[in-house]
Amino acid sequence: MRKYSPSKINSYSRCGEAYRRRYVEREIIPPSIAMVAGTGVHRGAEKNEVQKVATRCDLPASEIVEAAVEAFRAEVSGGGVVEETMHTGSVLKDLKSDGLDRTARLAGLYATAVAPTYQPAAVELPLTITCGEIEINMIIDTVTDDDVIRDRKTVGATPPAGMAANAWQLSANAAGFYATYGRMPKAVAFDALVDLKTPKYVESRATRELSDVQAVLDRVIEYDRAISAGIFLPTTNTQMVCAPHLCGYYATCKYVAKARG
Repeated sequence: MRKYSPSKINSYSRCGEAYRRRYVEREIIPPSIAMVAGTGVHRGAEKNEVQKVATRCDLPASEIVEAAVEAFRAEVSGGGVVEETMHTGSVLKDLKSDGLDRTARLAGLYATAVAPTYQPAAVELPLTITCGEIEINMIIDTVTDDDVIRDRKTVGATPPAGMAANAWQLSANAAGFYATYGRMPKAVAFDALVDLKTPKYVESRATRELSDVQAVLDRVIEYDRAISAGIFLPTTNTQMVCAPHLCGYYATCKYVAKARG
């Protein structure tokens, strides 16, 4: 059985070479501080929603923030985090301290602006689609009691309109939901926690249809054919994902063009 996940498929679609190094060669790049902050916020939200399934009440905002900050500190203290410091002009910026502040800000935003807006029915829900020798595994952040699939994102800029409508990950989640329960979700949504000077919450919501389930399977089948054949096409370095601050393999990638004056 060949196993995939929405994140693996997204990785292959962005850059086959990065996929090869991560999933074939097992070259694991440590997470950035921003990623660890996102993990912290996720853990704070998870603690709240797991208990809310039964209690139908949110935890106090201070408790959600504390859980998020504790998770951030635990990840950082384990080591292996990149971008510990960064020069901004003449100032050496402590990104760990910045990451801690970011975690607290966005966890607080989740607690006040997002958590009260829905009632979770399932949290960290594992789903599987089996198609011949292919298995697609996923974990859904939250399914609400009215069958809406919700996924949290921590981002540094306002997401584009139509983010949920165009997201293959949400299509895969909807397909997994259908494969498990025999019905389509009412909607799919991203809850974007945007870390601006004044943090804000942006919801992006859309629907999926039965035809989207087949589209998900067709895509994974084609990617599986290419991966099984050892085809790992690199992206071009005109693409946004091909940049030193966005790809941990950039500095050692043989496909990156050297700078010329």
